Amino acid sequence: CDGLYYAHTRKDYDGKPLNIIHRDISPQNILVSFDGGVKLVDFGIAKAEGVTATATALSARALTPGFAPIEQYNGGTDERSDVYALGATLFALLTGILTPSATNMATGTPLPPPRQLNRLVPERYSKVIERAMRLQPRDRYQSIAEFYQALFDRRLTTHPVLPAGSAQPM
Repeated sequence: CDGLYYAHTRKDYDGKPLNIIHRDISPQNILVSFDGGVKLVDFGIAKAEGVTATATALSARALTPGFAPIEQYNGGTDERSDVYALGATLFALLTGILTPSATNMATGTPLPPPRQLNRLVPERYSKVIERAMRLQPRDRYQSIAEFYQALFDRRLTTHPVLPAGSAQPM
């Protein structure tokens, strides 16, 4: 959540939000370091506001089935797309089962609640993940901060987001 929050709230030199959307969150793109730190990697198909429509359309063709939301198949992604993908990643990690593609779910393949597949998943987490993975973006959490709040019942606190290229605080 911290990495996505940072990407989603990153600003350019003029203070304008870049709105970087990762668009490829999956277990393969989340690494755990030897010291236990968690890193979000592979921003290869990420999209930032201000990128030309051609570049966005070309990169939209790449996606990871089972983790990409339905709107990504048409190229219309935003922060809620990353909410879906992170929910699908948590679903897979907690159940050991790859979610069906969003296109299959849209045509009738229902997604069982994570708790139904793994009784060790708390009911609260199961419901949070289910909401994060709703097919319509308007029905999901509207931001990573909102998703984090639902998961942990506390606000997402992270380092201040500074404009790209500015000096980091000591």
